[in-house]
Amino acid sequence: MATDTIKFEVPADVVQEFAESLEDDMVKWAPAVHARMAAYKEPVAKQAHGTMIALFPPDELLFDLTVDGGEESVDLHVTVLYLGKDLTETQLEMVGVACKKVSEKYAPLNGSIGGAGRFPASPSSDGKDVLIRLVNIPRLEALREELIRSLRVLGIEPVLNNGYTPHMTLAYIDSEAEGTCVHPEPFEFIADALWVCTGDLREEYKFSGEAIVKEHGPTEFTTKIAKVDMDRQMVFGWVTVAEEAGKSVVDKQGDVISEDEMEKMAYDFVSNCRRVGEMHRRAEGVGKLVESMVFTKEKQKSIGVNLGKSAWWCGFKIEDSEVWKKVKSGDYTAFSIHGKGVRQKLNE
Repeated sequence: MATDTIKFEVPADVVQEFAESLEDDMVKWAPAVHARMAAYKEPVAKQAHGTMIALFPPDELLFDLTVDGGEESVDLHVTVLYLGKDLTETQLEMVGVACKKVSEKYAPLNGSIGGAGRFPASPSSDGKDVLIRLVNIPRLEALREELIRSLRVLGIEPVLNNGYTPHMTLAYIDSEAEGTCVHPEPFEFIADALWVCTGDLREEYKFSGEAIVKEHGPTEFTTKIAKVDMDRQMVFGWVTVAEEAGKSVVDKQGDVISEDEMEKMAYDFVSNCRRVGEMHRRAEGVGKLVESMVFTKEKQKSIGVNLGKSAWWCGFKIEDSEVWKKVKSGDYTAFSIHGKGVRQKLNE
């Protein structure tokens, strides 16, 4: 019996709605799936040194980076995430799934290997000081955050005991020994893949996303005044929100900012600016910054609060009497923070 096939186009908004619904369902049912998997008591895979996700430098850099008595050239890497020693075989497969998903969204990462440094001895370094080279790779921390989210959905919790400083370990030396690395000049570093490493086993996941288009230009974050302290002539509000209800927020300029970039922006403003002007007519002399707090998810967890969003909160004291009159009268209901940034086109 012959049948006819009916072909039709599914609207893009319907596809997007289905994708978001599917992702929400995954997050909703993930805990139950994790609990069911744990009940099988699968044995832990053999991991002498644990499992990590890493970037490796191109072969042509290995000779210049290697130091006498240090790590073998084939072992030089930049750790993106350390996952511990207790992963099962199934969990190791899930790590591969997460890396494949994330690597398909990113183009090769262009950065540099910069200045030399030295970490003091710690239990994790077997009581040795650690000679390092610092690494500067734009978008690396955003990629790292995306990996963390993907792994957590799959029931895998990375080891996040300390702050993240991208670096390459060159050697372990006695604390009494002097010196740093012998080749302090910077090198260009292009990372073309994520690697999952467990002992001597390495699995490669090539970056295959579209290249980033950069646009340098002015950036503005405008927020309504959320609180006014009449007695002390202060105004407060959320400068920008990176995530809300678990999803990235698109601002009025059509931009999305990651939690990590929001934090960097806030620290840069507090460290280098803090000036208050008026409506683009005066750059300063109106007031000063009195309060700034970046509420990342990690910080909220550490202080025992949950705002349901990742955001930057600021407070300013208005010292100009004419400007303060306009705040009190309701003529001024918002404030803006201006700067310059690099706009990057996202794949999604």
